Amino acid sequence: EQTGRTSYYPDHRTDLYSLGIVFFTLLTRKLPFEGGPMDIIHSVLSRKVPLVHEVRPDVPSIISLIIEKLTSKVSNICMEAGWSIDVSPPYSDGVRCFVVRQFNDIYCLFLGHVLFGVDIKSREHGLCRCMPWRISPDDRYNSANGLLKDLLECQRRLTQSSDSSEPIAHFPLGQLDVASLFTLPSTIFGRQNEIEQITSIIKRVADTHAQFSKGGSSGSETAISTAFVKNGTSVVKEKNGCEFIVVCGPGGIGKSTLVNLIQTTARESGYMAASKFDSKQQIPYSPILRCVSTILKQLLTESEDEIHRFYTRLRDNLGPQFVNVQLMIDLVPELKPILANMPSLPALEQLSSGENVARFHSVFLEVIRSIAQRRMLTLFLDDLQQADESSLDLIASLVAAKIKMIIIVTFRDKEVSREKMASIFDSEYARVTYIKLEPLDITSLTEFVVATLHRDKDTVLPMVELIQRRTRGNPLYARQLILCMKKRDIIYFDRENKKWEYDLGAMKEMLGPDGGGGGGTVDEADVDVDFLVDHLRELPLDAQKFLKWASLIGKLAFPFLLGILLVFKSGWTLESIARYKRSQFHAIILRFITGNVFDLKSIKYLMSLTDLDQSDLTNVDNVKQGIDGIQLTMLEESLFSSQPVSIRKRDEVHHQGKDVVIGLQILLQEGILLPIVEDEFRFMHDRYLHAAYLLADETLRQKMHLKIAEFLMQDASAEVFLIADHLIKSACLIAAFPQKSKYRAILGRAGDKASSSGALKMALSYYSCCLDLLTASPWKFGLDSSYIETLQLYLKVAELARWSNDTARAISLLKDVFSHAESPVDRTPAWRIRSQMHYLQQNYRDGLHDLFQCLRELGLQGIRLDITQDEVDELFYQLKGDIVRRGFNGLCDTPPCEDPRILSIMGVLQEAATVSYWHSPQLVDMMAMRLVQTSLVYGMSSASGPGFAWFGGAAANRYELYSFAADLGELVVALCEKYSGHSEIARGYIAYALLLHQWKNRHIRTGMTFFEKAYKHALSGGDNVYSASALLHIGVIKFYIGENLDDTVEQLQRGLDESRETSSNTISLLFTGMIRTILALQGKTYATADAIFDDEFFREEDYVEESCKNTTDTLIPMSWYWSFKIVPLVLYGYYEKAAELGFDCIKGLDCHP
Repeated sequence: EQTGRTSYYPDHRTDLYSLGIVFFTLLTRKLPFEGGPMDIIHSVLSRKVPLVHEVRPDVPSIISLIIEKLTSKVSNICMEAGWSIDVSPPYSDGVRCFVVRQFNDIYCLFLGHVLFGVDIKSREHGLCRCMPWRISPDDRYNSANGLLKDLLECQRRLTQSSDSSEPIAHFPLGQLDVASLFTLPSTIFGRQNEIEQITSIIKRVADTHAQFSKGGSSGSETAISTAFVKNGTSVVKEKNGCEFIVVCGPGGIGKSTLVNLIQTTARESGYMAASKFDSKQQIPYSPILRCVSTILKQLLTESEDEIHRFYTRLRDNLGPQFVNVQLMIDLVPELKPILANMPSLPALEQLSSGENVARFHSVFLEVIRSIAQRRMLTLFLDDLQQADESSLDLIASLVAAKIKMIIIVTFRDKEVSREKMASIFDSEYARVTYIKLEPLDITSLTEFVVATLHRDKDTVLPMVELIQRRTRGNPLYARQLILCMKKRDIIYFDRENKKWEYDLGAMKEMLGPDGGGGGGTVDEADVDVDFLVDHLRELPLDAQKFLKWASLIGKLAFPFLLGILLVFKSGWTLESIARYKRSQFHAIILRFITGNVFDLKSIKYLMSLTDLDQSDLTNVDNVKQGIDGIQLTMLEESLFSSQPVSIRKRDEVHHQGKDVVIGLQILLQEGILLPIVEDEFRFMHDRYLHAAYLLADETLRQKMHLKIAEFLMQDASAEVFLIADHLIKSACLIAAFPQKSKYRAILGRAGDKASSSGALKMALSYYSCCLDLLTASPWKFGLDSSYIETLQLYLKVAELARWSNDTARAISLLKDVFSHAESPVDRTPAWRIRSQMHYLQQNYRDGLHDLFQCLRELGLQGIRLDITQDEVDELFYQLKGDIVRRGFNGLCDTPPCEDPRILSIMGVLQEAATVSYWHSPQLVDMMAMRLVQTSLVYGMSSASGPGFAWFGGAAANRYELYSFAADLGELVVALCEKYSGHSEIARGYIAYALLLHQWKNRHIRTGMTFFEKAYKHALSGGDNVYSASALLHIGVIKFYIGENLDDTVEQLQRGLDESRETSSNTISLLFTGMIRTILALQGKTYATADAIFDDEFFREEDYVEESCKNTTDTLIPMSWYWSFKIVPLVLYGYYEKAAELGFDCIKGLDCHP
């Protein structure tokens, strides 16, 4: 502990270590470790003291074990996990390498002279290869009295021994070792059944994963089995995807402790990572991405060949989506060294809100899938009740992806609604195990107190009964109550009799006449933080002030020094590292570490600001004056600069710093805060964080949030989400300021970053706060207003409101845009958002009306719903002639269009063609032809490829120009690849495969390749509608070419899942028709004429009615559905019913393009 290289402070056990060294030296006449100062420090940290009887054989071995116990330094957890410690020979610079290993998992623990005085080098590629372990004094003697008892027992046995070979018989050491220093046991009590249950699940999944790996499987099933297993009256669907373990219970019940205890088991089986949600630090997906970072850090320590294999697999899994890996690099910096040698990637496409969600989820899932294919993956996510909605959606997507892995979550079941977690806990794609932790019973609580006081059960039972009544068996509150009694000397050490005692009468007086239990049955949720708040209010004011600030900054994740690996991977050398001071290099490392940290420097600065408790909020000038004073002036000079300051300023800083140190010292002594590294600390439990948060009233908290935001805004490296979160919580104060643009800029940046990563709920909150901070006349240019800013903000909020089904708000915002937008191009996004609202409601006519109005404003005339076939024919032959004259090769070389107005027209025409499909085939043809016409006149755009595809479909199907259509098909592929983004490529490929590719005399089977490519491009573009459409056609082709029906159903089921994310019942209807067709052919339905699709869980009549109730035109989707249904009807001999549906299909035949 005295080396300063461990997380433990010197205490009485440090003296016992020294005594062990004295014993060793007296008996052997030599020191246990030799060499220079660095060698000795290295040995003290990494090597066990040699056994005395191996150096001097005449010393009884029991004496060696006593000295070993005195000098113990490595926690049992390391030894139980099977970790080994290797010490390499000195390198050329005379410094040894210290390596700790377990299986194939590698972690970094120490770094050279700079941080810990020990250089870490690898025997491969110069990288650190170490396992995390703990240097801990927990296994030493706790007291000199315990040592004395063992030595006296040795003396007694020596005098009575007659065995010359072993003069002192062995006996258990430390049986009478009762420390006079009060400590609580670290052992977990009363949870053995839960530990065994979770452990058995981990081992079962590990065995299954190993079997898949041996069999050559990816270890990642992409679909669930459709086999039904009868079990009495219930039907259970076999699941082969994610294993989900839910540990729930009230705060302080021991959920985190339980999960932490079984992490070693998970680590033995593969990759393991743990993180914790924190409502005070709302960063999108932060805990989930921290887990990914932890896993990739493990991967980075493996050989270059292994890293390259992972890169190759990730690239192959992503396909066209690989460009989107840029989204993850900013959030998971550990990807940078893995992707260091890849070619430069093009800029990301600008997508709509919903497309951003799909794109980010897709690339995230492929990263996880690539990891899980290598080794079994276990994620621990703590405090799920504090998770933001974006993180919950991402977890739901992870579960639905059916990746073979384990996810273990903890949450407080009384603090979150079941409905919020339904998409995860009720998932049909995962095997979910619920473990509800109950309060400790009297037996377990007795074991805990016995281990604490080292007394027998009968002696402590009266005390245990009172603790049980007061805490209702909550382990956290029981521990804090015992500590409180120790502080008040109700629990004390009897030095004369060398044992712990307690004053039962004083305990009863402290807890009240009924023991604090309220005299009745109370639900465990009622055991709140009142006791902890009262405890905090008893602390000195300096400590309370410190806690108020710390509770708003948040909890900190333990900053594991695995970030050093990234330093090495980023090109750092030991020589360059050596040029940095320890504090400087430590700061560099922390930039690589993901996690929320509050540090002493931040608290010290914030506490030095004007005392907020006396601030007057009623006067805006007072508030503004206080905010203007938040500058890094005096404090910046004293804390962050080496320049001298005046004596008066130094005295002020010294006094403020003294207050901080006193407050911190008190909190550390009380155990409320725990040290991490250097100036960083964390709350010992989040219930204490909540209690500290309650020390300040709401008005005071708003002021504190604003000061924290201002403090962070001066740090260019500060996380924008953290600043924005504090700004939202102090928005009512900011609203009173005359100039708010700098605050809106921060919120806007946070909104853009959240939106691009798919965290739309969070983005909406940032943008909405921006909207609230606009001036009274935001559309006019002024000192604190801008037309462009206002327009973009209104459109972003309107789009997100539409996405979140807040139709009224979206319509209101769009109405303002229509009233104030200065040009048709500025109004175009508003028209498209409103059209999309109609499309999702399957109100295609109104959607087309909005798009046509937009086109007329943009200057495109002759657009209307009642188009005639003659008009279509005339334009078709005109365009055909233009294309033939220019030649297909010439069209490929057409320059791109750069006119914003024309590009807007072409984008709207493409959208109108899609909507027209569900309204009128003539209208589809006309929209496609107008798009082709515009492309020929003004140049190509990303929408041109799909437009030519629809035009080619009309050439073949309506005009029977099959050779011309085939040539157009080749042009479509070329235009898509040259001009289009991912979403447009997907649309072009699907249209080509459906309408054109067969005219080159190709089998239907060859179309699957284009649908598969279209699927990946649609995912890359975040286009759920077309990714689902591609999967539908892949399934249909597999069905018609006679592939295995189980495999085909799995493919279609995957598409059905994705189609549900589009909010389109029409697409889901098509998938369901195909799936029910296959199930009918497999004999899994009732297979009667009127119920060919029905089974115990599916009633066709109800399903169709629900799917079509909001659809204005059902003929097209039902024609698809009926065409599938005809197949089993014919094969089962129900010809009349099949013919009846066939005639219905013919009625809708001309409705298809």
